[in-house]
Amino acid sequence: MRFMAVLRKALLEHDIKARIMDYLNIPENEYGLVLTVSRGSAFKLLAESYPFQTNKKLLTMFDYESQSVNWMVQSARERKVQRFTVPGLSGQPSNCAQLI
Repeated sequence: MRFMAVLRKALLEHDIKARIMDYLNIPENEYGLVLTVSRGSAFKLLAESYPFQTNKKLLTMFDYESQSVNWMVQSARERKVQRFTVPGLSGQPSNCAQLI
């Protein structure tokens, strides 16, 4: 009986992802979708899986709604990545282009 409950949950999650991908017109064979419980957990997952070994620079912007970007910063710091911070969207675009 437990197997059936797990199977139903997996099918439901698959159906939700498929509907979102279809709605956004994103091909499932080219992209994947990961559902997380919060923005913070999404940033943490991204920070833990980002290939900092191939790109030793991280450009961040201040996130006024949350401090979720701190997961990326902490992960980058642990991997000795050079970090550039832009304090907000009012920053000069030419500076952002140079940093990128």
